[in-house]
Amino acid sequence: MTFEGGRDNVPALLRAWDIAAEKSGSAIVWIHGPQPVLMVPVDELRQRWERRPMGPLLFELQVRNGPNVILEGLEGIRAVKNVPRLDGVSADLARLFAGWNGAARELVFVRERVEGGNLAARAGAAASSSHLARLWARDEVMRLTSPEIRRIDDAIKLASTYQLVTPVTGAVVLERKEQYEAAGLEPVKAGSVPTIPEPEEWLLMIVVAIVLTWAMLNRRRAWKLS
Repeated sequence: MTFEGGRDNVPALLRAWDIAAEKSGSAIVWIHGPQPVLMVPVDELRQRWERRPMGPLLFELQVRNGPNVILEGLEGIRAVKNVPRLDGVSADLARLFAGWNGAARELVFVRERVEGGNLAARAGAAASSSHLARLWARDEVMRLTSPEIRRIDDAIKLASTYQLVTPVTGAVVLERKEQYEAAGLEPVKAGSVPTIPEPEEWLLMIVVAIVLTWAMLNRRRAWKLS
């Protein structure tokens, strides 16, 4: 098999899906480079999994760093799996195939919500940070919106609780109190969402850093003179 640049991967993936779908339990291994642009829409490929959620698994292995707009178009499809890049391509594929045969153990991260009353009973359990809680909530929203589950109302409620932008929820950008009142919304607390310092805050921090540096240098000079 030879690889050439500038090829459209979507038709190849469509053909691979059709071939693999003829037999249950089949899988597709997609070895590819960066996919910076779409030559044809990925909608047709996505629809195949939406119509048949239990269709072939797709294991994607990207050999070089770079964007992948095809994979972005398949976001939320649970059948699409990423092959971790740990060694060379041959070693990574050997590890993947060994996992299929049960000859290798695979370590995975599992984020799970535990109610406060049951926390002490769980070995190794501890209260999570708000960032990890949002990561769990995002994974749960994607699970709830998957074609085989389709609990959209529950997904919207969960995403709204954790203030997430997802395929089923958006964000409202309001600046003044009057705008919040007109929209029937309440401003969120400053510490409840991640924020980026405003330009004037950056300027203030830079000025403070300069003043502190100047004070330290003057103190060192005073020590040397004394």
